[in-house]
Amino acid sequence: MNLKKYYKYVPFIIFFVVLLIWHWKIPLMADDLTFKGIISRHPLFPLNGNSYLEYRYSSWSSRTLIEFNLGILLSLPGKIWKLLDSIVFVLIPFLITKISIDSEKLSNKKSIFYNTIGCLFVGIFIIAFYHIFEAAGWVATTINYTWPLCFALIHFYLLKEFVFKNKKLNTSKNIGVNLILILSLIEATNSEQLLLVMLGIYLAIIIYCLYKKIEIPKLIYVYLMIMILSLIYTAICPGNINRYNKTIMTVFPEYATFNLINKLDIGTTLFLNWTTTRCDIITIIFFGIMGIYGYIISQKRKIALLTFIPIIIVLAFWTMRFIGPASIVHFVALGGSVYGLLSLDSLTIQVCLTLY
Repeated sequence: MNLKKYYKYVPFIIFFVVLLIWHWKIPLMADDLTFKGIISRHPLFPLNGNSYLEYRYSSWSSRTLIEFNLGILLSLPGKIWKLLDSIVFVLIPFLITKISIDSEKLSNKKSIFYNTIGCLFVGIFIIAFYHIFEAAGWVATTINYTWPLCFALIHFYLLKEFVFKNKKLNTSKNIGVNLILILSLIEATNSEQLLLVMLGIYLAIIIYCLYKKIEIPKLIYVYLMIMILSLIYTAICPGNINRYNKTIMTVFPEYATFNLINKLDIGTTLFLNWTTTRCDIITIIFFGIMGIYGYIISQKRKIALLTFIPIIIVLAFWTMRFIGPASIVHFVALGGSVYGLLSLDSLTIQVCLTLY
C-alpha cells in the first residue's frame, strides 16, 4: 500500500485536530440558549401547530431545514455538534481546493502546499470573525451560515465532477450522487442569502455554456426549478415578514421610510466601510492569504491579480493611520454612517466614492 499518495491530506488532519480541541472549549451562549428555550416550549415533534418548526416558520424564519438541524443538535449532547462542526470547517478548504484545482495533475508537494494554504485561509477566517460567531452563539451561527456554505460547496463539487464531466457510474452510485446533489442544494438554498448567490452562479453557468456553445446538462434545469421553489417558499413565509417588521421597529425605525436607492446606499457603504477601514492585523492576514490563495490556484494569473485588490486597499488605509492623511480615513469612516453615504455632505460623498 502506497501511503505517500495520502500525505497531501495531512494538513486537513492537523486542521481537524486543532479545530476539535478548540471546539471542545466552546460553551453554549447567546442565541444558542435562546433556541434551547424555544425548543423547550415548542418541541420538535410532533409536527403540529405548536411544534418548533411551525412556530418558527409562522413567526420568524423560512430557514426550516436549517432550524431543524439546529433544533436536533441543541437537543443532543454538545459533543456531537463539536465533532460535526469541526468536520464542516475542514470540508470547506478541502472542497474549495477540489473545485478550484485539478488535484489529480498535481504533485504531492504542490497538493500539500495548496491544502495547507486552504486550511490557513479558513483558520484565519474563523479568527477574524470570532467576535461575530461568539456574539450570536457558535452553534446557531455556524449552522445558519457555515453549514449551508459547506452544503453549497458539496453541491458544486459533485456538479463539476459528475454532471459536467459526465462520469459513468453504476446505478446505485448514480442514484447516490444525484440524491446528494439534490439534498445539498435544498439544504444550501434554505439560506435566503445563499439562495440568491447560487441562483446567480447557475445563471452565470448557463450564460457561459451558451457563449462557449457547451451543451447544458438537463439536470441543470432540475436544480434551477428546485431553487425557484425555494425562492417561492422563502417569499411567502409569514415569519420573514414578521421578523422584518419587528426588527425595523426595534432596531432602526427610520429604515421603513427609505426608498430602494437609500437601502442600496446603506448596504453598500456599510459593507465597503467595514472591509476597508477595519484595519486589525487578523483582517490584514485574512485578505493577504485570500489574495495569495486566489493567485496560486488560478490558471489565468493576470486576472488572478484582482484578488490582491482587497489587501492593497486594506494596507493603504492601515498605512494612512500612521503616516496620514488621517482625514481620508475619517471621511471613509463617515461613509459608514447608518444612514448611508447619501445622507452626508457633497464633499464627503465625492471623496468616499472616489476611494471606494
